[in-house]
Amino acid sequence: STGQWSPRDIASWDRDLRAAVHVTEDGGVGGYVVFAAEDSAEGRTVRVRDLIAVDALSTSELWRYLSALDLVERVVQDRAPVGNAVRHAATNPRAIATTAVEDMVWLRLLDVSACLRHRQWNADGRIRLRISDGLGISDGLYEVTVSGGAAQVEQLDPEDQGGRLPQTEGGRAGARAVPSLGMSVETLGSIYLGDVSLRTLHAVGRIDATDTDIAAASAVMDLPTPPYCATFF
Repeated sequence: STGQWSPRDIASWDRDLRAAVHVTEDGGVGGYVVFAAEDSAEGRTVRVRDLIAVDALSTSELWRYLSALDLVERVVQDRAPVGNAVRHAATNPRAIATTAVEDMVWLRLLDVSACLRHRQWNADGRIRLRISDGLGISDGLYEVTVSGGAAQVEQLDPEDQGGRLPQTEGGRAGARAVPSLGMSVETLGSIYLGDVSLRTLHAVGRIDATDTDIAAASAVMDLPTPPYCATFF
């Protein structure tokens, strides 16, 4: 069986669940929340089973709805994005507490070229990545060219003179140098999904690069919205 719930199987329904949908100004669906109320001696708790939204505004509006429910002492969300922006929308930010931070996805890139080609990028540009791998699987020098949001990746020969010397966009005198970053494959895994910024990893010594190269590469690689894994698999 691919699932344990069927809309036709009434016995499988959880009748304690309730749902709300945020409708945007243009009539679209900005997000939804599924929740259930739990009563105890300490009062009523609303436990969020699922909350998915397309942006911070829809997330904030869904939380506004939850926080306005009558006779509710607290709202608990078991899985939420790290750095949830809803804290900044609250009248009292100190009323929101994070009780635990857990890993949901670990990533280990094997085919660096293929992975980079299928990654989302923040802006067009060109960068070079020198990847070291203790297992010898993903070692290499990779040049990534992003145009129109799509990446082309070329694996260069690290022993080639052109691969070791600073290169410039277009090969013209005075042209802007191609940012070059050195890192381990583990660090690349942290960067890949967009969870940690290049500047943060550079600051703690995980990336070998100049400040200028980090700034240029960050504009291309760092994503505006951190990833969020909403479900186990």
